[in-house]
Parts: sequence; structure tokens; C-alpha cells
Amino acid sequence: RGFMRGDHGRELRIMPEHRAQPITATETKSVPEDMYSQFTAIMDRLSPVRTVSTIDTFSSSDIRYAAQSSQVSTTAEGASFTDFEPTFRNPAVSVAKYTAQTQVTTEAINDSLFSIEQIVMNQQAESLASAQNKDFLLGTSNSGSGLFEDQSSNGGVLKTATSSTTLTIAEMVAGLAELASTGYFGRSGAFIVSPGLIDDLLNETADSRPILQPQAQSTFSIQSPFQIFGRPVYVSSEGNAMSTGNIVACYIASDCFHVADVEGLTFLRDPYSKAAEGEVNLLTSIRSSGVMVEPRGHVAYKLG
Repeated sequence: RGFMRGDHGRELRIMPEHRAQPITATETKSVPEDMYSQFTAIMDRLSPVRTVSTIDTFSSSDIRYAAQSSQVSTTAEGASFTDFEPTFRNPAVSVAKYTAQTQVTTEAINDSLFSIEQIVMNQQAESLASAQNKDFLLGTSNSGSGLFEDQSSNGGVLKTATSSTTLTIAEMVAGLAELASTGYFGRSGAFIVSPGLIDDLLNETADSRPILQPQAQSTFSIQSPFQIFGRPVYVSSEGNAMSTGNIVACYIASDCFHVADVEGLTFLRDPYSKAAEGEVNLLTSIRSSGVMVEPRGHVAYKLG
């Protein structure tokens, strides 16, 4: 509330407590860590990609990941051992800045009957989560490769459905099982599906039971209520349409896709642009990138 009133200046930066690289720049203004945690918790809950990814925080956009790109080789019995020299590659990392702006009247800021800052925080966190989820899922902006993209050239699995309009659970399990040869089948992971596909998976069978049934112990607010082969299923509103040739679902093993957040959150307060209308602009920004570190733990499901 003090920031919105102007008690702390026009800019506040919220830095996460744990970082993958040390902070070297001196920060002159900061706000409590719990506010950063609240904001990112909303984003992680509402973005399926952030939910299933490993979240890293960095002090600069000079980000480096190493991905192993070779497999173990075998030799015949009695033959000499084959040297195993793993090779590594650097996945492309391109950071983009995501921003959300809200106009708030001065009367709302001065009203102490409700928490205006919580309302603004929730609204902006949801907007940023949606924007990031679209980029990281479809690879539309800054991510080197999206989760709804073919990774078979890098060792991943591409499963093409028989139908050009839908995907079956049997085909999803078959694609998942193909990860056994890459060594990622036994690792935990999750599915992300397009809205049109979840409609098909919830169609009733001949005996009036849904094909995909929710787990009694799960809730939408905490975790996915659906599972396939013991893996949770998340629905992404930003997923592709159910059209021929589109990738409409994916499976990603844990730690294979990373979301890199840079320099925490920045809040900007602009009391001048709309001063005549009695409004204050509140802008929140976060710099992030989505990075496919281990494509061999990824399955893309494509309509026939």
C-alpha cells in the first residue's frame, strides 16, 4: 500500500532469496521476500509450464545450461571396453521481459476497507503467467524451443496419432513408454494437453463413464485432478487447436525443461501519465526464458 501511495518512490525491485548465480549489483530498494513468493506462487499455480518445470533464478541474462547429448554404448562380451566420453551442448537461452500494467484510481489506493494491492497482484500475476505459458509452450517468443514442438531431432519422441482430430489415452501411454530407450521413463513427469483434447478425454464411454477419471484425493487448486499412467495431466488454455498436423499434447520428465527468471520482479509506479484522470499506473515486469535442457525426456503428440 505504501508503494502505491508513493511512500517508497517510483520503483521497487523484489529479489528472490535463492539464486543460481550470485548477485553483484547493490540494490538500493527492496520489499519483503514473502511478496515475491506470493507473486511467483500464483504464476506457478496458473501456468502449467511453470508447474511442470524446474524454476531457476539468475542475477543476469548471461545464462548457461549444459545438456548431455550422448548415450552409453555397449560392447560384445569379451571385447575391450569402449571409452565413454559424454558430449555436451549449450541450449539456446533468450530472455524476454513480460509486463502487466494496471490503472488504479487514487480513491481506491486511499481506501483502507479492502486490500487493493492483493487484487492488483493477483490480476497481474495471472496475466504474466498466461503470457509466459504461451511462449514456453508454443515457442512463440523467447524460448529456444517450446514444449509443443518436435524434439525428435534432439533425441526426444514424436508420437503421431492415427486420427487427425483427436488423441487416445492408449497413444499417449505408448508415446510415454518410448522414453524407456532414452532412460527417462522411470523419472517422474507430467502431461500438458490442449483444451480440445481434454474434452475428448472426458467423453463418456458406452457405459456412461468418463474415459479420464479424476483422482478423489486431488483438487484443482493444488494439483491436477487427472492422471494417465500415474502421471498428472495439466490443461493449458494456450494449447494448439485440434487440427491436422498440430501438436496438441506433450509429456515432459522432471528437470528436463527449465524456466529461468532473471533479477526477480520489478514494480513501477507512474503517478503522472494519468494524473488528470485521477489514476496511477502500476506496472509489474519479470524477465524470464524457457529452456529445453534435456529433450530426450520429452514426448510431443501430433495429430495425424
